[in-house]
Amino acid sequence: MPLSEDDLKAIGTLMREEITDAFERRLTPFEAEVREFRNEVNGRFDHLFKQEETREQEALVISKQLDDLDERVGALENKIA
Repeated sequence: MPLSEDDLKAIGTLMREEITDAFERRLTPFEAEVREFRNEVNGRFDHLFKQEETREQEALVISKQLDDLDERVGALENKIA
C-alpha cells in the first residue's frame, strides 16, 4: 500500500521532531558550559569597567589638584612680582 501525502507529512514531522530532540539532548551539556563561560567573561568585563571608572575618578581628582596648585603658584607669582 503506497503512502499518502498526509502519511509522508506525518513521517516528516516525526523525523524532524526526533532530530530536533536528539540535537537538543546533545547540546544541553554544552549550554551549561557556554553559560558559565559567558558569566565569567561578563564578570571580567564588569571588573574592567569598574577599574576604568575608578581610574577616571582618580584622574579627575588629580586634575583638580593640579588646577588648584596652578592657581596657588599663580597667586604666589603675583605676590612676588
